[in-house]
Amino acid sequence: MNEKLIVIGRGFLGIEVEKRAKEQGYAVICTNKTKQKNSVKLNIVNSKEVEEFVLKHNPKFIINCAVSGKIDYLENHQVEAFNVNTLGIKNLAKICKKRKIKIIHISTDSIFDGLRGNYSENDLPNPLNIYAKSKFLGEEELKNIAEDYIIIRTNFYGIDKRGNYFLNWILDSIKNKEEIKGFEDIIFSPVDIQTLSSIVIELLTKEYSGILHISSGKQISKFRFITKIVEFLGEDTKKIIPINYHQSLFNSKRPMNTTLNNKKSLKIIKTPIISIDQWLKNHKKEILDYIRNS
Repeated sequence: MNEKLIVIGRGFLGIEVEKRAKEQGYAVICTNKTKQKNSVKLNIVNSKEVEEFVLKHNPKFIINCAVSGKIDYLENHQVEAFNVNTLGIKNLAKICKKRKIKIIHISTDSIFDGLRGNYSENDLPNPLNIYAKSKFLGEEELKNIAEDYIIIRTNFYGIDKRGNYFLNWILDSIKNKEEIKGFEDIIFSPVDIQTLSSIVIELLTKEYSGILHISSGKQISKFRFITKIVEFLGEDTKKIIPINYHQSLFNSKRPMNTTLNNKKSLKIIKTPIISIDQWLKNHKKEILDYIRNS
């Protein structure tokens, strides 16, 4: 194949997308906002820099995994939120239109207000915090400018080697024999990062343009998600403390039910979406290694 692909943002998801893309024979160039091993420095907020970079490498596809996602932090740092999550997308959209490049952009389930859940691609977003607003405006920029694009709304889980994500926090808490507080009334429908990455690569060759919801299609509370992990590892579930949203100390509003309806995407993709239980079985060694070595 050897078609050229640029992955913007070599973070948790970007690394997994890069891995899947290389397995499928793509020639992958990864970028990051700071120079790191295995990536090239690129500031997507700088439109000139973006255009020069894309013209130099002339890719057939771009996958944008870049995000500024520290939700509470962004409430008081709004410029950063809108620079990365909105302006950066606008810059990518403009060059993709100019060079006729297909772009896949990773968005979030957080753009909905969470009042009812089971959101379809046709439901109107109503973001509650600055992070969600900046992500939604990024979607709008892409829709209004780009011609060949896919916006993926999703929520994903997995083991981040740098220890920054929800599952890492759960596993760290288990390792340290700490109590784990889990929201009974915050509901989501996450998909594992390996499946999500495979779907992203599959969609590169699909004749589709627009929004897609990639989810497990099954709703689960944060409390129940934590309980599944603890039970799987044979640990004491008494250390899981059920709490409600009103007991939180968040600096920003959070949607309570962001479950996504995935019926449309299932008609397009062939990659199977596995359950949390199956993912745990498939990744037992990785989970145990993380607990032992983190």
